[in-house]
Amino acid sequence: MTESIGRMAIPLLSIDVATGGTSLPLEGRTKLMKLVFLVQTEAPRAVASVIRPDMPYEFKPYHYGPYSRGVVDDLDSLEERGDLTSELEPIDTEGRYVRHLYSITDSGQREIANLAAIPAASTVRAVLKKYAKLTGAEIVRYVHETYPTMIKT
Repeated sequence: MTESIGRMAIPLLSIDVATGGTSLPLEGRTKLMKLVFLVQTEAPRAVASVIRPDMPYEFKPYHYGPYSRGVVDDLDSLEERGDLTSELEPIDTEGRYVRHLYSITDSGQREIANLAAIPAASTVRAVLKKYAKLTGAEIVRYVHETYPTMIKT
Protein backbone atom coordinates (compact mmCIF):
# COMPACT_ATOMS: atom_id res chain seq x y z
CA MET A 1 0.00 0.00 0.00
CA THR A 2 1.29 3.47 -0.86
CA GLU A 3 1.76 6.18 1.72
CA SER A 4 -1.08 8.70 1.97
CA ILE A 5 -0.42 12.09 0.41
CA GLY A 6 -2.68 13.65 3.03
CA ARG A 7 -4.03 17.10 2.34
CA MET A 8 -2.01 17.37 -0.89
CA ALA A 9 -4.79 15.20 -2.32
CA ILE A 10 -7.15 18.20 -2.38
CA PRO A 11 -5.16 20.43 -4.77
CA LEU A 12 -4.37 17.37 -6.88
CA LEU A 13 -8.05 16.41 -7.12
CA SER A 14 -8.94 20.05 -7.81
CA ILE A 15 -6.61 20.18 -10.79
CA ASP A 16 -7.85 16.81 -12.05
CA VAL A 17 -11.52 17.81 -11.87
CA ALA A 18 -10.92 21.29 -13.32
CA THR A 19 -9.08 19.86 -16.32
CA GLY A 20 -11.54 17.02 -16.84
CA GLY A 21 -8.80 14.46 -16.26
CA THR A 22 -7.00 15.59 -19.42
CA SER A 23 -3.40 16.65 -19.88
CA LEU A 24 -4.51 20.27 -20.27
CA PRO A 25 -3.26 22.56 -17.51
CA LEU A 26 -5.38 24.31 -14.91
CA GLU A 27 -4.86 28.00 -15.55
CA GLY A 28 -4.35 30.19 -12.53
CA ARG A 29 -3.22 29.77 -8.95
CA THR A 30 -6.06 32.03 -7.81
CA LYS A 31 -8.65 29.70 -9.31
CA LEU A 32 -6.96 26.67 -7.78
CA MET A 33 -6.81 28.36 -4.36
CA LYS A 34 -10.55 29.13 -4.53
CA LEU A 35 -11.39 25.56 -5.56
CA VAL A 36 -9.50 24.18 -2.56
CA PHE A 37 -11.18 26.72 -0.26
CA LEU A 38 -14.66 25.96 -1.58
CA VAL A 39 -14.40 22.18 -1.33
CA GLN A 40 -12.89 22.40 2.13
CA THR A 41 -15.62 24.83 3.25
CA GLU A 42 -18.58 23.07 1.63
CA ALA A 43 -17.59 19.44 2.25
CA PRO A 44 -15.45 19.48 5.41
CA ARG A 45 -16.28 15.93 6.51
CA ALA A 46 -15.49 14.47 3.11
CA VAL A 47 -12.25 16.42 2.92
CA ALA A 48 -11.30 15.25 6.42
CA SER A 49 -11.82 11.62 5.33
CA VAL A 50 -9.68 12.08 2.23
CA ILE A 51 -6.79 13.89 3.92
CA ARG A 52 -6.69 11.83 7.14
CA PRO A 53 -4.55 12.12 9.26
CA ASP A 54 -3.62 15.62 8.03
CA MET A 55 -5.38 18.79 9.11
CA PRO A 56 -7.18 20.98 6.56
CA TYR A 57 -5.61 24.11 5.15
CA GLU A 58 -5.85 27.35 7.08
CA PHE A 59 -7.20 30.15 4.91
CA LYS A 60 -6.82 33.83 5.64
CA PRO A 61 -8.58 36.80 4.04
CA TYR A 62 -6.63 38.19 1.10
CA HIS A 63 -7.14 40.64 -1.78
CA TYR A 64 -8.66 38.10 -4.17
CA GLY A 65 -10.34 36.14 -1.40
CA PRO A 66 -9.16 33.25 0.76
CA TYR A 67 -5.46 32.41 0.64
CA SER A 68 -3.46 29.61 2.25
CA ARG A 69 0.33 29.51 2.28
CA GLY A 70 -0.06 25.77 2.97
CA VAL A 71 -1.65 25.23 -0.45
CA VAL A 72 1.28 26.98 -2.15
CA ASP A 73 3.79 24.96 -0.13
CA ASP A 74 1.98 21.72 -0.97
CA LEU A 75 1.91 22.60 -4.68
CA ASP A 76 5.68 22.97 -4.48
CA SER A 77 5.90 19.59 -2.70
CA LEU A 78 3.69 17.93 -5.31
CA GLU A 79 5.98 19.27 -8.01
CA GLU A 80 9.10 18.08 -6.15
CA ARG A 81 7.51 14.62 -5.79
CA GLY A 82 6.84 14.57 -9.54
CA ASP A 83 3.05 14.53 -9.20
CA LEU A 84 2.49 17.78 -11.07
CA THR A 85 4.28 20.32 -13.20
CA SER A 86 3.88 24.06 -13.14
CA GLU A 87 4.74 26.72 -15.65
CA LEU A 88 4.55 30.50 -15.57
CA GLU A 89 2.87 32.16 -18.53
CA PRO A 90 3.34 35.93 -18.97
CA ILE A 91 0.01 37.74 -19.25
CA ASP A 92 1.39 41.20 -20.07
CA THR A 93 3.95 42.37 -22.59
CA GLU A 94 6.55 43.25 -19.95
CA GLY A 95 6.29 39.88 -18.21
CA ARG A 96 5.56 41.47 -14.83
CA TYR A 97 2.34 39.52 -14.42
CA VAL A 98 2.18 35.78 -14.85
CA ARG A 99 -0.40 33.03 -14.71
CA HIS A 100 0.47 29.68 -13.15
CA LEU A 101 -0.34 26.62 -15.24
CA TYR A 102 -0.63 23.30 -13.37
CA SER A 103 -0.61 19.88 -15.05
CA ILE A 104 -0.81 16.46 -13.46
CA THR A 105 1.93 13.97 -14.35
CA ASP A 106 1.61 10.19 -14.71
CA SER A 107 2.76 9.86 -11.10
CA GLY A 108 0.04 12.29 -10.03
CA GLN A 109 -2.53 10.30 -11.99
CA ARG A 110 -1.52 7.19 -10.04
CA GLU A 111 -2.06 9.11 -6.78
CA ILE A 112 -5.51 10.17 -8.01
CA ALA A 113 -6.32 6.54 -8.90
CA ASN A 114 -5.35 5.53 -5.35
CA LEU A 115 -7.74 8.14 -3.95
CA ALA A 116 -10.66 6.44 -5.71
CA ALA A 117 -10.56 3.79 -2.98
CA ILE A 118 -11.64 6.42 -0.44
CA PRO A 119 -15.46 6.70 -0.58
CA ALA A 120 -15.44 10.38 0.44
CA ALA A 121 -13.32 11.26 -2.61
CA SER A 122 -16.46 11.08 -4.77
CA THR A 123 -18.10 13.75 -2.60
CA VAL A 124 -15.01 15.94 -2.91
CA ARG A 125 -15.13 15.51 -6.70
CA ALA A 126 -18.83 16.37 -6.83
CA VAL A 127 -18.30 19.65 -4.97
CA LEU A 128 -15.31 20.51 -7.16
CA LYS A 129 -17.36 19.86 -10.32
CA LYS A 130 -19.85 22.55 -9.22
CA TYR A 131 -17.14 25.20 -9.53
CA ALA A 132 -14.46 23.79 -11.82
CA LYS A 133 -15.94 25.15 -15.06
CA LEU A 134 -16.09 28.72 -13.76
CA THR A 135 -13.44 31.06 -15.10
CA GLY A 136 -10.94 32.52 -12.68
CA ALA A 137 -12.87 35.81 -12.60
CA GLU A 138 -16.20 34.03 -12.07
CA ILE A 139 -14.92 31.94 -9.17
CA VAL A 140 -13.36 35.01 -7.51
CA ARG A 141 -16.66 36.88 -7.89
CA TYR A 142 -18.59 33.94 -6.44
CA VAL A 143 -16.28 33.67 -3.44
CA HIS A 144 -16.41 37.46 -2.87
CA GLU A 145 -20.21 37.42 -2.89
CA THR A 146 -20.62 34.24 -0.83
CA TYR A 147 -17.74 34.63 1.64
CA PRO A 148 -17.19 38.41 2.01
CA THR A 149 -15.31 37.99 5.29
CA MET A 150 -12.53 36.26 3.35
CA ILE A 151 -11.58 39.44 1.46
CA LYS A 152 -8.78 41.58 2.81
CA THR A 153 -9.87 45.20 2.84
